[in-house]
Amino acid sequence: MDDSELEEMATPSGSSLGDAVSGRGQSMSGEGDELFYIPERRPSLDLGPSPMDTSHWQYVDQAASPALGYRSMTSEDDSVHMSDEDGSPTRVQLSGADSYSSCYSLDSDDCEKMIPKLKCKDDTVSELPVKPELFQDPNEPRHPSLTVAFTFKAISKTLGKLSEADLRYFKMLLWKRYSHSFNTHPQGLDMVDLVDRLLECFNLEFSLQITKTLLQDIEQTKMIDYLETLCIKNEVRHDLCENLKKKFGEVREDADPQGERRPFDDVFTDLYISSTCDNGPNIEHEDEYFQKRFTDPDQAARVIAYINSSKTLRIMCHLPLFCSLVADEFQPIFRNQATRAEPPRNITYMYTKLLLALIRPHRAFRAPHRSLNKERDFLMTVGKMAFDMLERGKFKISKYDWEETGVNDEEVVINSGLCTQYMRSPHVLCHEKVISFIHPTMQEYLAALYVFLYFTNQGKNIFEQQLKDRFKGIFKGHTAIELYKSAVDHSLRHDDGKYDIFLRFLLGMGLKTNLGLLEPFCTATVKWPTLVEDATALIEKRIRENQYPGRNGNLKLCLEELKS
Repeated sequence: MDDSELEEMATPSGSSLGDAVSGRGQSMSGEGDELFYIPERRPSLDLGPSPMDTSHWQYVDQAASPALGYRSMTSEDDSVHMSDEDGSPTRVQLSGADSYSSCYSLDSDDCEKMIPKLKCKDDTVSELPVKPELFQDPNEPRHPSLTVAFTFKAISKTLGKLSEADLRYFKMLLWKRYSHSFNTHPQGLDMVDLVDRLLECFNLEFSLQITKTLLQDIEQTKMIDYLETLCIKNEVRHDLCENLKKKFGEVREDADPQGERRPFDDVFTDLYISSTCDNGPNIEHEDEYFQKRFTDPDQAARVIAYINSSKTLRIMCHLPLFCSLVADEFQPIFRNQATRAEPPRNITYMYTKLLLALIRPHRAFRAPHRSLNKERDFLMTVGKMAFDMLERGKFKISKYDWEETGVNDEEVVINSGLCTQYMRSPHVLCHEKVISFIHPTMQEYLAALYVFLYFTNQGKNIFEQQLKDRFKGIFKGHTAIELYKSAVDHSLRHDDGKYDIFLRFLLGMGLKTNLGLLEPFCTATVKWPTLVEDATALIEKRIRENQYPGRNGNLKLCLEELKS
């Protein structure tokens, strides 16, 4: 057997793809058509960088080189149409993009025969969710309160309230829709890095918009409301600060010992807004205010020590106005460096200052001026309501029962600011308006003021219920000490102590410093020269009698009120 015969026998079984193609060409040469020159052997089809050598093809037009993305090739003579079910051993499957050259199947014998490629259902890739369009009105300026620090904090607080599953879902949607903006998958980022990357890729408005859109997709509408509420509060806080700075850009001259005008920020603390208030002390903010108001550390320490001397004064310093009044009391003292005097330590003095500030300069911003008689009538009406509520042990009243009091709610809540109004839910799906005094101690002060003015202006002792109007002439001859004796005994009979602060206020109103402040509301001059000594002797006698051991603690506080 010669070499040519061995070559013919080896060709069908061990031929390469190129050999199969050339072998088919030799079978066709038997037809006797000499129009085509068939080379003895073509090199194997190679998709690599080396091109096929066709320089010796003399009589055949060279076919265009097929693209690398054609689908399949076969060496079978009868294989013109290639389907997905063909299982030829010499078939080559190539994957490529859906271009013109890759969406057709080309046969190696007839490259001009092109059959469209059939796309299999398994090859269908699920489309990514549509990326929502980010829109920002170019004519709408950015609110000055929208800063990087606030946006970072707001988004972090909102996402921090999500569960772990919702947060993973949020990160997954963020990656699918905005993967071009993240180098790594958000699932591997913690909260700080996630929000930081979001703000780095998008501006502040778009970051908030993307966050709210994705929260909407995961059905977290409450978190959207929470984020929007944070933004609204931030804008309100900024606008309020700007209005205060514009209106009170510089503190009045008498607020500084040297008479200099100082910027607003150098005196007042940062503005804090909360959705609820428990009327509790805010120690760090109070101390910060006094430390800013008085640049001398020793002076600030003296003021802080003064308010710490009484628990009641400390509690009332949750009101910024009260802090300002305390500072105003120390201001003239610090101007006179030679004296170490301090304001009176009795709580009645500062409460009287607070009352006068609320019904006069504070009210002047909201309502027109009113006469002294109208002020007196207003205090008597509000004081009677406060005393009646104290008798019943109530510190708040519903809006439905408010009409029975005869007090104008707009005057007492908005204009004077002695009361506050809020909503409560006594039952499910039931909301009602409730009015209360700005603090329970303010209610007790107004109740004591009512008893005090009721005695000084009308000569009646509110505790002497057995007296009738026919004894009016005799009753007028009673002295102030009889009023205090009735008040002390009335307080001792109540073990719940609801009259304790009330009694301290009533005793403090008889002091000379407080009488001078309350004198405009009295219709006649009040002269009680021996009241302090008589009241002190009365209280010491009750302590020695020790009929109410549990009440002696408050009686000692009453003695301190009379001595200071």
